[in-house]
Order: sequence, then C-alpha cells, then structure tokens
Amino acid sequence: MGIGSFNMVYVLNTQFGIFQTLPFVVSYWVYTVTGLGVYMTYRYLTTRGESPVRRNPVPALESRPETLADSDFSFMVDGERVTLACRDIHYLESLENYVRIFTATRNYVTRLTLKEAEARLPREGFLRISRSHILNRALAEPTGPETLKLGSKEFRIGRVYKRHVAEHLKPDF
Repeated sequence: MGIGSFNMVYVLNTQFGIFQTLPFVVSYWVYTVTGLGVYMTYRYLTTRGESPVRRNPVPALESRPETLADSDFSFMVDGERVTLACRDIHYLESLENYVRIFTATRNYVTRLTLKEAEARLPREGFLRISRSHILNRALAEPTGPETLKLGSKEFRIGRVYKRHVAEHLKPDF
C-alpha cells in the first residue's frame, strides 16, 4: 500500500496538478482497510466451522462402490439434490462440463464431468465406452465389435476404449 500511496501522489502531482494529496491518500488507505475488513468478515462468517482446505466432493476411485445393489447416485439439479438408485440409470452422456443422466422415466442434466460421474458410479455396474458415454452394463447388449445396444439406441465404442470394453464384456458372452 505504501508503493500505491507514493504512486498516487506522483500521478496526482504530475498528471492532475494536485499538490495537496493528503486527503486522497487518507481516503485510499481508509477504503482499502475497510474493504479488507469487510472481506475478512465475509470469509469468517461463510467458513465458520469448516476446514480452510476445501475437500473434493468426488470420492477417490478406491472408495467407489463395487456393485449396483443398494448403490445410489446423488447429484444437484436446479439447486435441489436428486438421488437415484444406480440400477435405475440407463446411461450417462457428456455435455462438456455437464452430464445428462438417462433413466426409464426422465432425463436429468447436472453440472458434473463424465470423469467425476464415473468415479462416483459403482465399478462393476457401469462401463465407459467412449469419451461421451457411460452405460449400465446390465442393460447393454453387444451388437458387434464396435457397437453396443441399449434398448432401441445404439452406441459406438470409442477407439481408445475398445480394449477396455472387450475385457469387461468378455465374461458376458
């Protein structure tokens, strides 16, 4: 703030021809300290009782559930928490930083990346087949080496995911 004060005095003298700079410097200090106080008060009131380190809401890959039985998938839609049974989810589709979740009765759009959703879904219940899709393994049927069918919709397996999908679907044939 000291450098800012000297800079202010210099600019007021040279650019504006003002030589009585004390009121301007005092105002600068008062508003800066007041703003800092308001900010610190806000931070104190909003983080009271919380750890100052923010935790990632997505559980680690090692802690995600293994099966669909009794697993739930929880997410926010329009400011409200929605919890679905994982067995009710047909597939997930990526929309950049959003995910569209398809069920038998309704579709949901939530602010979540597909990678975060994959980490939160049961390992054995869902299969990522491309950069854009995760399918419920119980509902997906292989129709060829590069496609899977889920209901009436057909999905192409991404080039990068072919080996992964083949390894995980081999016992199902």
